[in-house]
Amino acid sequence: MPRTVSKSRNIAEDRPQERAIKVEKPNFWESLKRFVLARETRMVVGILLLLLAVVALLSYVSYLFTGTYDQSVLSLDHAERVANREAIRNMLGLPGAELAQFMIDGSFGFVSILLVFMLAVYALRMMHVFKDIRAILLFCGGSFWVLWGSVVLGFAHGMVHRMGVFRWGGAFGEAASQWLVSYLNT
Repeated sequence: MPRTVSKSRNIAEDRPQERAIKVEKPNFWESLKRFVLARETRMVVGILLLLLAVVALLSYVSYLFTGTYDQSVLSLDHAERVANREAIRNMLGLPGAELAQFMIDGSFGFVSILLVFMLAVYALRMMHVFKDIRAILLFCGGSFWVLWGSVVLGFAHGMVHRMGVFRWGGAFGEAASQWLVSYLNT
């Protein structure tokens, strides 16, 4: 026994640099990168994005049926909207009606539902449910169909002399189709 003790003591005395253990503190960017790429973080963010997609889908579908009733309240300014929020028939109330009006009338029209589906698929991809879908292909393909679908619906809505309450192609589709028509007429 004494022989072993002296032997280990001699090794420690021969190498003083091994006695002190240095713990390197990772820099901020490395720890942030590790946090963002952690499976738990991706799962939580994926669940939150999926919940956002479900809320957007519910407000969108509800707005398709109740949007004509909600237009009288949504055309008011913000203070009057809040005061008349009981008159909103959207399933998610005033925030749901405002979100759906922005999605349908204020952005890309009826094809904005593709944005909701893209968000849901990307959320499921973050949660590793869909592993084979590439994010860049989802973004590029979805953006292509949203933009062109909005322009086509803007043309169609312009050709039927603006029937209905909603702009079929949204603000983007209407503006793009009007620009294209004026460009082709010159």
